[in-house]
Amino acid sequence: MYCLQPSNLFILLFACRSVLTDKLKGLFKQDKFVLGMIHLTGNDKMARVREEHDIFVKEGLDGVIVENLHGSVDEVRVALSALKKSPIPVGIRLNGVAPDVALQIAYGHNAAFVQLQHVAGKYVEAPEGIPDTYGPARQVFSKIPVIGGVHPEGFTPLPDSCLEQEVIVGKKRAEGIVVTGDKIGDETPMDRIVEFRQYLGKHPLIVGSGLTITNFYQRFLVADGGIVGSYCKVGGVLENPVDQGRVHTIVQAVAQFRANEALKMQEVLKNSEKETKLLSPTQ
Repeated sequence: MYCLQPSNLFILLFACRSVLTDKLKGLFKQDKFVLGMIHLTGNDKMARVREEHDIFVKEGLDGVIVENLHGSVDEVRVALSALKKSPIPVGIRLNGVAPDVALQIAYGHNAAFVQLQHVAGKYVEAPEGIPDTYGPARQVFSKIPVIGGVHPEGFTPLPDSCLEQEVIVGKKRAEGIVVTGDKIGDETPMDRIVEFRQYLGKHPLIVGSGLTITNFYQRFLVADGGIVGSYCKVGGVLENPVDQGRVHTIVQAVAQFRANEALKMQEVLKNSEKETKLLSPTQ
């Protein structure tokens, strides 16, 4: 298990504060945000979309992402129409769809943001990397925030890949970078999160896979937010319906985390002010 040493943790806490871009702050309102996944599963998919969305809203998640993992792009469109009056941001993740098309769909259906599988790097599954059409589309749809991965789950980087360089490129292409494990649903390793943070500096970092009630605390000390998927399902199984009890548990734990970290930061700043006064020359 990867553990942060106290001195390194102290440095990272200061390096990571107040890092959300204006677009993400405008969306999620607070640091350490939590987004829930809607996977389009079940026999009556739209009924489940509404039910799971309502649970996420009631329990206080900061946003949701509708994904076509078990559905079609047309079903994502229908889901966006069903959730058009949502009080929380509704984003989309369209696997296997060109990024410029995803942005067009988001714009046409008033999605609040887009998650892309990858925003930098070249992979066995995508040897050309992100298409050239992405840059122009970003300019046209510049008001739609994008979050996306670098070396994400389910993609194998080409042998000549350099993570550091590709993360730096990703910063220019997305408002937030998503870090994941190697496979869908895998816990995101702590050492990978720390490595991404070192390369990203203050750019927003989001934990994108394997987030649970037992592992979020240390990850949120470094990252700015997270996406919960399988953990919030009955039995922790992705295809199952959302379990309201699990959602409640992790939302309340994150709320307590935010409160504790705010108190710690106030104490650190107070002590810093005292030290400054002691070091100031006597008048």
